[in-house]
Amino acid sequence: MCNISNRGQPKYTDGFKGFHIMKYSSQIVIKKLDNKFIFNNKDDGKNLPQLMVEGKLDTNAKVNVEWINDNKWVKKHYQRKGMMQIFNDLYLYSSIRGTRSFREFEILNYLVISDFSTCKPLIGWVEYIGGILYRANLITENIPGMNFNDFLTSKDPIESILVRIYENIGSTIAKMHKLSIFHGDLNISNIIVNTENYSASIIDFDKSYYKNYQIMTKLKIFKDSRDHL
Repeated sequence: MCNISNRGQPKYTDGFKGFHIMKYSSQIVIKKLDNKFIFNNKDDGKNLPQLMVEGKLDTNAKVNVEWINDNKWVKKHYQRKGMMQIFNDLYLYSSIRGTRSFREFEILNYLVISDFSTCKPLIGWVEYIGGILYRANLITENIPGMNFNDFLTSKDPIESILVRIYENIGSTIAKMHKLSIFHGDLNISNIIVNTENYSASIIDFDKSYYKNYQIMTKLKIFKDSRDHL
């Protein structure tokens, strides 16, 4: 029988210590389901943990990215790449807040509430393997459009449209930094362009991190003023 229990709110002893991240992360509910910890926003209005119990969120764990629920949702199964791919989808566990899927869920949740254009996180979970290892998954809403790389190679847009897109991308990146989030792996494949209004969204925050933008700006101003002495 499946056992679901509330695990309370995460403690902020590691990872993102910014005030805004902490404020919005208090809305994330963590529950235990057998050997899994699942988490979602308590105000999302969807009973996603129950769908997990019923097995309706089961997908192919060997696939990195899947489109599910009639392509309305995107499911990411975290897998290692490069030299670390020998470990496939296994990660070393330290704390629930240190897991790949929780960190990305936490940042996406903060960005969406802050009216930033990205995919809304729906539910994430980690599955414990042997007590010290885990596998991670995350489900988000799908964003209509094309990634910028595919857009450039297939659409052959005119210059005026390209200028408009570049401006939208620039303003989106600037807003992300003002929210004190730095992407860590930003490239044209994780920028989504709306093919109707050419707005830009950013996805794949797996390697992103929090930095205090205001402090960084003040330090830069201080450095610039010192350079002119």
